[in-house]
Amino acid sequence: MRKHRVRPVGFLLCATFGCSVATCASLLVYGDRIECAAKSLLAAPSIANLGRGIQSLHQTSKAVKQTENSMI
Repeated sequence: MRKHRVRPVGFLLCATFGCSVATCASLLVYGDRIECAAKSLLAAPSIANLGRGIQSLHQTSKAVKQTENSMI
């Protein structure tokens, strides 16, 4: 019978395994936060639109106050 030589485990294999373990652990620990951030990114255009609407409302309110003060 032949003796089979055992090949040493390469660095790339160890690095890949370590990265996958780290990724899995971080998903378990920070999974909810990552999901929340992803949902926030999807809603970013709506949030920006809301911000512009509030800014426009604030400017209009200032203009109305100035006209009311000039009428008095």
